[in-house]
Amino acid sequence: MENITFKQALKYPFNRPKALLNGLWILVPIFGWLAILSYSVRIINELIEGKIKQMPKISPVQDFKDGFFLLLKSLPFLLLYTIIFEGLIYLHQGFEFLRLISDLLIVPILAMNFCQKQTIESYFEFDILNKVFDNFKEYFVITLKSIGLMLTFLVLCIVIVGIPALMFGTYFFYANFYSKYLLKKSNKKKKEIKEK
Repeated sequence: MENITFKQALKYPFNRPKALLNGLWILVPIFGWLAILSYSVRIINELIEGKIKQMPKISPVQDFKDGFFLLLKSLPFLLLYTIIFEGLIYLHQGFEFLRLISDLLIVPILAMNFCQKQTIESYFEFDILNKVFDNFKEYFVITLKSIGLMLTFLVLCIVIVGIPALMFGTYFFYANFYSKYLLKKSNKKKKEIKEK
């Protein structure tokens, strides 16, 4: 996957305007939230695979089922991450800055890894952070672009359409980075697991 432009990322949620209506599922407690979770993961995987023309169609029932299991698999990391940082912040407020850095630079790439592999362990494969540090300048730039994209969609929330765009379009650059540096490695591991 080639490097994508800010313009491509900005246009992505609006390439199939009808897909923006999928954001309305957020108004349906539990069922809608889990469906949105699975749908977001599918969007990320399509972006990683280079399918950047438009968002996929939602399958509410199937996405709900998949979302339930995705939530279960992500809970160990989310709980551990929250407990560790809440504990550190309780000890000293200075750790809030460390959490911000982690939220911006570490969690996104681990989330991409989880979306691709969808296993509990994938959130704990910290060796993938080596690719972040090896290409830190580029990763830092995509982090800034992601923040800029998020802020743009936030402004568009004034005219409503920014809300679903914010929900589905802000991981564009992280998915591109994962595709560029980690997708081959991920596919190789999947192949090895299947062979076993």
